[in-house]
Amino acid sequence: MMDGRSRRLARQAVVTACGLALAGSGFGLAVAYPMGLIAGFELWLVISCALFSAAVILGFFLLPARLFHHVTIIAILYFGFYLSAGILIALYSGDRTTNVFVYLVWFFPLLAFNILMRVTRSGRLLHVVLLCLPFAVVAPNAGRILEVYPEPVQPWFVVFGLSYLCFGLILSTLSQYREAFIAERERSEALLGASQILESISDCYLSLDRSLCLVYANGAARRDLALADPASNHGRGDPLIGRPLAEIAPRMAEFL
Repeated sequence: MMDGRSRRLARQAVVTACGLALAGSGFGLAVAYPMGLIAGFELWLVISCALFSAAVILGFFLLPARLFHHVTIIAILYFGFYLSAGILIALYSGDRTTNVFVYLVWFFPLLAFNILMRVTRSGRLLHVVLLCLPFAVVAPNAGRILEVYPEPVQPWFVVFGLSYLCFGLILSTLSQYREAFIAERERSEALLGASQILESISDCYLSLDRSLCLVYANGAARRDLALADPASNHGRGDPLIGRPLAEIAPRMAEFL
């Protein structure tokens, strides 16, 4: 669930993320490529990232807001593919195996970005996919890792895996609290609006639960039934809420 303000922030986050990806790709083409740090298939992969990021930023200004959620899902899927492909290309490149760690590190912000966008069932599914994706790419190539990396470097892959897994679980927990907070805030705002309307009418209004205990009484009902005003309880809550109707208004309870 996402309110209007969160939706605007989410759209800004998409553009910011693609802007960073475009800047990183530009840096790779302008600096890393002349130095020989990227070449071959990896070069074309970086070029595709630059073009895709520019297209998403352009879409932010041209596409209607209702389509932008679909663009976000496509962007997350693309960047997941981009990082995975980058890992495999760097791992088998021969002289650029250090680039593997660059791609692995970028899974952290991608996972956090998806958490911010995780407002539908598809977003929750993407979280699971992104959480498993680095392991699915690295684990089948463990033999290659043992072959090209010296022993002091090999444990860092385990460190990455544990850190990434803990990071994902923490983000998921925080996201659940965030979604619950937004839902409760919207519920409180709706109840406040309804309460203001009910307090403005001159008719008596009582709300009861299934056990015929009081949930709400507007001002007119409190005056007509001589019920205590919650303001008279010095901020300690309404003493009538939760009490049976038979206790606070026995004559009215006879008709129920």
